[in-house]
Amino acid sequence: MHLPVLVVSALALMVNTAIASPVPAPTPAIPKRQEPACWTSCSKEAFECPKPFDSKHRGDCWTCCLN
Repeated sequence: MHLPVLVVSALALMVNTAIASPVPAPTPAIPKRQEPACWTSCSKEAFECPKPFDSKHRGDCWTCCLN
């Protein structure tokens, strides 16, 4: 049966990929001067997003408020 050979090959490929490309380091915190504009009205402590907030910054606002 060829199934065990496929499983072993898949595992070997996964191991080789893991060795070849190590886990990237965590992204460093964004410097203050590069904060999205909506962060100025986002309360990180209270986890509240400004409403309404500019739709083009929506992702940045949720990232700010949820992290």
